Amino acid sequence: MTDTKHCCCSSGCQCGDDCQCTEDNKCCPECKCYVRKNKELVRRFYELIAARRYDEAAALCSDDFVYYPEVHTKLEGVKAFIDLERSNMDPFGNFKMTNQFMLADDDRVAVYLTFEGDLQQDNWHGVPVNNKHVYMDFMCMLKVKHGKIVEKRAKYDRYDIFKQLGVSTLPLK
Repeated sequence: MTDTKHCCCSSGCQCGDDCQCTEDNKCCPECKCYVRKNKELVRRFYELIAARRYDEAAALCSDDFVYYPEVHTKLEGVKAFIDLERSNMDPFGNFKMTNQFMLADDDRVAVYLTFEGDLQQDNWHGVPVNNKHVYMDFMCMLKVKHGKIVEKRAKYDRYDIFKQLGVSTLPLK
């Protein structure tokens, strides 16, 4: 038997962990239980990426997933996103990616993460690295629809990362 609790709204509706509320099929007009579910979905997504379980992370995304690694760059499809994640993370041996905090409202979840690890290859994205250590932080904004991630936008300081790798001048692209 599932413990029930009052819904987040004032209707007196009873919700438990198996609440079926979604952004488009609320159990009552004021319910926001789906916001908690969205946060849990995104938390799981990043746990899977940190564990390099990319296929499981991809399964949490919709078929029409879109990723914006930069404001003017759009990658369509979860496969393009996963391919990019692999190219960024697989060259690291053991790394630590930590979810520092999350904020959610309606269909959006914002996540602040830190990443730290040692590159295990001689070259990373065209830069000689020779086992260099990288520490970075980044923010992501994800959009959830029907219980799946449909969009991810990331903000990070690419120039700081390359500076840590010893690159003193970068072409502006």
